[in-house]
Amino acid sequence: MDVIFESSRIAKNVSFTTYCRLLEKLASSDGVKTKEKILSKFIILWETQYLALDSISQYPCGGRASLYLLLRLLIPSHDRSRKAFGLREQTLSRLIIKAIGLAPNSLAARKLSHIHPNIIHRQTDFADVAYTVLKARSREDSVLSVKDLNAHLDDLTTAESYQMRLQVLRSLLQLTTALEQKWIIRLIVKRDSGCGLSGKSILKCFHPAAVSVFEVTQDLLPLCERIANIPSSNISMLTGLANDLSNSINVTLFVPFRPMLCERANSGDMLVNAALHLYGKQNQGDTKGLKLLFETKFDGERVQLHKSSNSYRYWSRNRLEWTASYGEDGTRDFDRLSAQLHCGFAQHVTDCILDGEMMIFSNWSKSIMSKSTKFDVKRSSYQNPEIDNYQPCFIVFDILYLNSQLLTSKSLLERKHLLSEAFNLNSTSLDTDLFMDSDESLDFKPIPIIDGIIYVSKWYTASAHQTEVARAFNHLVNDHQEGLIVKIADSPSPYLPGIRTDSGWWKIKPDYIQGLLEDLDCIIVGGYFHHRGNKIITRVNHFLCAVRGDESTSEDNFNLTRFYTFCKVFNIFRG
Repeated sequence: MDVIFESSRIAKNVSFTTYCRLLEKLASSDGVKTKEKILSKFIILWETQYLALDSISQYPCGGRASLYLLLRLLIPSHDRSRKAFGLREQTLSRLIIKAIGLAPNSLAARKLSHIHPNIIHRQTDFADVAYTVLKARSREDSVLSVKDLNAHLDDLTTAESYQMRLQVLRSLLQLTTALEQKWIIRLIVKRDSGCGLSGKSILKCFHPAAVSVFEVTQDLLPLCERIANIPSSNISMLTGLANDLSNSINVTLFVPFRPMLCERANSGDMLVNAALHLYGKQNQGDTKGLKLLFETKFDGERVQLHKSSNSYRYWSRNRLEWTASYGEDGTRDFDRLSAQLHCGFAQHVTDCILDGEMMIFSNWSKSIMSKSTKFDVKRSSYQNPEIDNYQPCFIVFDILYLNSQLLTSKSLLERKHLLSEAFNLNSTSLDTDLFMDSDESLDFKPIPIIDGIIYVSKWYTASAHQTEVARAFNHLVNDHQEGLIVKIADSPSPYLPGIRTDSGWWKIKPDYIQGLLEDLDCIIVGGYFHHRGNKIITRVNHFLCAVRGDESTSEDNFNLTRFYTFCKVFNIFRG
């Protein structure tokens, strides 16, 4: 379904004033349920008018999908197609003053500039202040449709200069009533409709499946495209089936999605019990075959990498695109990450989607560092001399798509083996049982494909016992890692985009465990240089700590205080 075209057909017939009256009614109503009932009735009216345009619709839920342009106004924070306005109260007030020709020192201009005494006490927000100023200076009849307003807002976000913004805003003010202007200003400044309903509540009114679908798509346009194809007879059955629905929604190459997430575990016992319960529920109560997979919890930025031949694109967990930071072409711009990791793939890999963590590699210490380092992996600038010693590196822990084949329904172990083969690693040798290795031989360090550029996360498997969880967790904590990730390895262990609760993935960190970490009041009095083998690296990475004594150092000098050293700590932050 061409959602934009179909939505435009109905949106051009709905006046923007009608939408503003809906917002007024929602804002003045008490209680979420009352607001949801009002919005649901409006949605049904919209859908009815759309269906009246054609006697037969070839899409089961085409009427709901036609709400796209309305949703862009109701939940602008969910709309990735429209860029940020970049206009706060102060900038917008100057534009309005200029657009309507107010004298800068006039009472009306001072009201808009928040200079008038006590004005904020009498009004609720900037939009209300602007309404009092614009009411006597605006047209009384409405001429804009919902479609027209969306077009003007798109023009405002793409305006490249102050004069272009001023021109768009002046045109918008000339075509709208004061009531319409109030809600437009509220949308621009707050990037919120102001109706008093959360995005989740609005999506629930739109369609019972919308919340679950949005967890995957993270954008209103693909959301409506997928909703259009869901049979209306299934609407009542979809409510609450978030996991099942998300599992049925395909991940698509070069279409970002919300990744699968880890559930928090406060102890090893809690984690094992949760895994046994979930696995038993999936296997008719049989938990004998449960095998867990252990890997490092990295302190970086969650990133999904989409590759097709030489083309690469990157998105964050919240669907923000970071391709500009890492490069789009694997055969050009060799100072960028894409060109550097391009040759790490096996020759049989033509396209793929990888899930992983973007970390920092220090060329100084030749080690992977956490995101707490000054270098920002999201906005890496290779010309900045202050960060020449750092570069982004990608640690991959899952593969969801390979050579035009969707892998999300395969078990975690199957995906791990396919991931290994995608980088010419021996998948059999990587499938190591935690029980078979001694504490001394355990090594969770990621496997380098190209050192300093791209790695594959090292993993172990073990039976579901608290002792194995504790052993792996203690090893990683002693190795100064952020924590431990534990996943159900056996089938069924599909990749569920956007799901955290009952996903089959857990995370455990030292600060999750009560009593494991304590706050101490102490001072640093010395440091130890970092050793790598027999080589001393000129960087202090352990610090000697001391506490203040009650007595002075001598009877003759009461101004000098005695300090007692008692431990040394490893530093993982920049002081």
